Amino acid sequence: MNLILGRYLHCADVTLPTTVIATVEKEGEATIEFRGKRKDGTLFDVLMAIKKIIDHDDNVFYLASCLDISQIKENERQLRQSATVFENTTEGVMITDANATIIDINDAFSDITGLQRSEVIGKNPSILQSGRHHNDFYELMWKSIEDKGSWQGEIWNRRKNGEIFPEWLNISSVKNELGNIEGFISVFSDITSLKETAEKLDFLAYHDHLTELPNRTLLKARLEHTISTAKRNKTLTAVMYMDIDNFKNINDSYGHSLGDKILVAVAKRINNIMREDDTLARLGGDEFIIAMNHFKSPEHVVHFVQIIMNLFEESFIVEEKEFWITLSMGISIAPDDGITPEILIKNADTAMYEAKGDGKSTFKFYNKKMSAISFERVVVENALKSGINNHEFEVYYQPQEDLSNNEIIGFEALVRWHHPTLGVVSPNRFIPIAEDTKMILAIGEFVLKQACKDIKKWHDEGLCDGRIAVNVSGVQLEHSEFAEILKYCLTHYEVDPSMIEIEVTESMVMKNPERWISILEEIKRIGVAISIDDFGTGYSSLSCLRRLPADTLKIDRSFIQDIPNENDACSIVNAIINMADSLGLDTLAEGIETMEQREYLVEKGCKYAQGFLFSRPMNGRDTYSWLKERQ
Repeated sequence: MNLILGRYLHCADVTLPTTVIATVEKEGEATIEFRGKRKDGTLFDVLMAIKKIIDHDDNVFYLASCLDISQIKENERQLRQSATVFENTTEGVMITDANATIIDINDAFSDITGLQRSEVIGKNPSILQSGRHHNDFYELMWKSIEDKGSWQGEIWNRRKNGEIFPEWLNISSVKNELGNIEGFISVFSDITSLKETAEKLDFLAYHDHLTELPNRTLLKARLEHTISTAKRNKTLTAVMYMDIDNFKNINDSYGHSLGDKILVAVAKRINNIMREDDTLARLGGDEFIIAMNHFKSPEHVVHFVQIIMNLFEESFIVEEKEFWITLSMGISIAPDDGITPEILIKNADTAMYEAKGDGKSTFKFYNKKMSAISFERVVVENALKSGINNHEFEVYYQPQEDLSNNEIIGFEALVRWHHPTLGVVSPNRFIPIAEDTKMILAIGEFVLKQACKDIKKWHDEGLCDGRIAVNVSGVQLEHSEFAEILKYCLTHYEVDPSMIEIEVTESMVMKNPERWISILEEIKRIGVAISIDDFGTGYSSLSCLRRLPADTLKIDRSFIQDIPNENDACSIVNAIINMADSLGLDTLAEGIETMEQREYLVEKGCKYAQGFLFSRPMNGRDTYSWLKERQ
């Protein structure tokens, strides 16, 4: 038996035969597990049973039977791993039987809910219900589990102490080999802190961080609603654009800190006389806007303007100093002066500058003769057509840096228009018109092709192993076969998808989240990265952000410019970085100009950045030379 058993034992188990023989001689039989060795030299787990047999002639025989238990051992190992995960994960886990009776929970379940095993075993999970959801909610949940075998989503439950809290819940059914449901496994995480961050970010995204008044985004949203309601009710809507006279002198003489306090005081004084249905917003700097609705004639506006002007007959006392403040105000009225928020605000702005030209501390109604908007639009639109045909557009690149090691991780592609007579035309001036006229399709395709050509060249020459981020307009995604154009460019220029990143703005996605998420998922499947540009200036719900196929959130420069000195700006930036981390996304800060800003972002965990601190945008030739010099 020694010879037979030893032949098949793995060398590490050579001490086993003697032990086995002793047991068999004493007990008449023995069972043992060991590592066996096959003919080809591979090892496997063996269960061997040995029995001693003595025949009538007192001859001794040993009967041995072997079973390959490799799979059983592997199953045991996996069960041990699962048990370890079950007990040590920070996510709550609840296991129920087929009748939805709780049969087990882990420690994290108790940590989150406050309920111990003895309080839940044998109970139905309904003991956790918060009362926030209707029966329809649970019916849809169970229908998904029945149809798909799982459900995931946000749900509100109740802790032992009665506190209602939000959780992200995944429920999966467990089926046997016959396909019958044997039970359910629920895994959930407490997302209270994430929701609080989201709510704070939601408020900051819609409000001015200094005065806490509505910002431009919320103002436009309310104006759109007001204009629509006024049309149905046959009433008027007024936009009053206000600017503090000579405010720059205050900032220059006393500093921005005192100037900010005056802005807050001005906002409070005006807000105190606002009607409930009207909106007072701050656009930035010393510019405020009032959206006044539901009035019948311009005379009502004049009366309200006079009330505002009278407010400033009293001085402001700030830091024991007295200041006499006056306003210049421009007024546009819908529908005569425009039927969109953008036009009404622009026309009111034009009227405000007319009021300043008349000596300040007064107001002016918009007059169509004041504005050359229509004329400028025609000029720019016609110039755009010829500019595309004459190849007047050029792609510039701004480097993006990894803040942890100062390495260049890529570039953002920026389009520039060099017009022979208009000079360098600002993108803010021609992009909106290009989008309205669909000429952005040709411009955008040109930028994408040029970016592909350049990044391919830089990669091939070993100058850059990063990628180029290309801004894509909603018009491009909606009115062209963008995915096919992207695939063509990648194939034609032999560019790996990882070399290209597609940038879309947060505000664009939020206009129709379901549609844009679907479009972006199609683009993501091509293999390119996706970043959300100007993040923090729109309104993104937590559930929408979870579903976005994005890799990076780009923090808007309007927040970066005020760090680290403005507490509210710091709060916004911190909230965005923390939210991105919790969602597994990278963050890139735009518009860094100072080392103080850079150091603050590094401290807070922002991963990437771009801005004048590192480099101004450069055309393709200069970028190539810049890369060569860095080698």
